[in-house]
Formats: sequence, C-alpha cells, structure tokens
Amino acid sequence: MLRYRRNRGDNKMKKPSIEDVLALTKTLIHEYCAGKYENWFAHLSAKSVFICTGEGMIVGAKNIQERLGIYAKKKRGKIYREEYSFIPINAKTAVVFAEVTTGLSEKDFRILNYYTFIYQLIGGEPKIIYEHTSYEYFDEKKPMKEQSLSMDLYTFQFVKHLLLDNPRQERLCVTSGNQTWFLDMNTLLYVKGDGHGTQLYCIDKTVSCTKSMQELKKDLSEDFYQIHRSYLINTRYLTSLYCYEAELISGVKIPIPAVNYGKVKKELEEKLERPLRKTK
Repeated sequence: MLRYRRNRGDNKMKKPSIEDVLALTKTLIHEYCAGKYENWFAHLSAKSVFICTGEGMIVGAKNIQERLGIYAKKKRGKIYREEYSFIPINAKTAVVFAEVTTGLSEKDFRILNYYTFIYQLIGGEPKIIYEHTSYEYFDEKKPMKEQSLSMDLYTFQFVKHLLLDNPRQERLCVTSGNQTWFLDMNTLLYVKGDGHGTQLYCIDKTVSCTKSMQELKKDLSEDFYQIHRSYLINTRYLTSLYCYEAELISGVKIPIPAVNYGKVKKELEEKLERPLRKTK
C-alpha cells in the first residue's frame, strides 16, 4: 500500500496525493511482471472494474482476485521498454496510461502491453476503480511502426460515467422468485425478453424477472431503447452498429431485424445526437 511520507526538511508526514499514482503504477506493473500480485490486489476498490484481452469484464475486487488469482506467481518476462502518462481529472481522481514492452530473453517475440488505470482517493488511499489491459505480439526482428499510448475510449467513458459522472442512482425494483432486487439502472446493460418473462443483464449479475418486456419498459429510464421486439438496450453503453447488430460496451452483440435496420439507426443517432461509428 502507498504509505504516508515525510516532507524533505521537516518531521511532518505528508498524506498520499493523487499525483503519487504515476509512481505507484510503475511499481505495480513491475511487480506484476515479476509475478507479484499482492500489492495490485491491495489497491483495488470494492467496486473495481477490470477489462482485459481474453477475460472480458470483471466487476468487484473479490471477483477480480478470484478470477486472476490462478495466474499469481506467473512471471510476465523482462521489461524492455516502458512509457507512462498521467492525466489528473480532479483533486481525488486521475488516469494513468502505460505502454510496456515485455518478453523472454531467449525468445524473439515481444509483447506490447497497454494499460489504462483510473485511480480515486478513497479513505485517504489511492484505489484502482478501473483498469483496462490489452496486448499484442510482435517479432523483435521485425520492428513495429512507432505507436503512441492507446486506450479503449469506450470502456473509459463507460467507467467514467458509471463511477465519476453519475452521482444519482435510479433504482429499478424487480422480483425474482422469492427475492426482490433494487437494481441501479446505471449498471443495467440490456434486457432480453421471452415468453416466460425477462432477463436483466447488469455489469455484475443477471437477474430473471417475471414482468413482461412492455411492463418493464415503463419502469426504465429514457436511456433505454427497444432495438428488437425481444431486446431493450441501455444506449449509454452502445458503441457501434454493424451488419444488423448493435455492439455494447461489454462486447455483447444484439441483433437488429434487417427490415428495421435503417429506422433503428436513424432513431439511435437522433437519440444520441451523434453519428454512430461502424466496425469492420
């Protein structure tokens, strides 16, 4: 954990500040590459969001530790190149981007790792509320073109809205069996209906509901749009339309009837007040 430190020239202890996270990120990545995960896990917040190539989205410190604990002690190789960038958002929140090249000395191939961390001071300590990690392989004998730091803009916007920009919580009350759920609508990605009820797909859980699609639609916020007779999507987390499908921030693809595709695209663009990007 990041500890209080002494100011140079006096005996007072200085509290950790959000500017400390740049050095913290470098320490965490070096320890991670050496197979040491303890410090990283200790800096996760209870509601951390983790997205990684091959893992999808994991929500919550406990879930992240359980899923990734199986890789603990596995070394990631030597660090050959590293670059870090720090962007403060406010006095308690900051983003750190990192581009780190790793590999095994006896191998020709290298791994180019991209990291995006969002930190927030919680209880006086910097906590990771979001981490996005992706990587690509390349051959050391075939130099890559110069690249700049990259980030997944859509996942960044998703977490920024969910954790930073959205102080109000609109709750949806649904009954599932003998249990009543009070779901935060900001965590609801989409709803799927069938003849027996509906399935509500949240970022951290799936809840079955006996309400019909039309009944549920009346209770949802204006962010939701019926893209298909069996699907309602949260338009805040829509990233693209392509080949009669809508892709959400989590990577899931929702079908759009071919006969309605043009109408759906136009209505969504008007609703979001911006052109939707296309993916190949």
